[in-house]
Amino acid sequence: MGDNDLAADQMNIIARTRECGAGLTSLRDDHLSILANIRNEEENRRNTIKRSDKGIEERINAVTESLQFLEVGVTESGVMLSLASHFDTLEADRSMAWLEMRRVKVNGSFVE
Repeated sequence: MGDNDLAADQMNIIARTRECGAGLTSLRDDHLSILANIRNEEENRRNTIKRSDKGIEERINAVTESLQFLEVGVTESGVMLSLASHFDTLEADRSMAWLEMRRVKVNGSFVE
């Protein structure tokens, strides 16, 4: 596997991570909306019937649990993208330092 193949694979992983992060964010927003609707439904039911429905509580718990997993996924995708950016910066700095050292050696002004 050459350097170009590795770079292409890395770019593909980063692009797919961005896509997944965006999808997870969208799902999280949908879950927040669903949770708000279920809670409104529960509140309306409590006001009219004066008791809580166990089915609504189960739905709230299920959506809340899914929401927690989605939050973890969104956070992890953000961490991965931050790390990728950080490593790109490190690689760019390393390349610049190498080029500067090469320039100094070629110009003969290298001091040992």
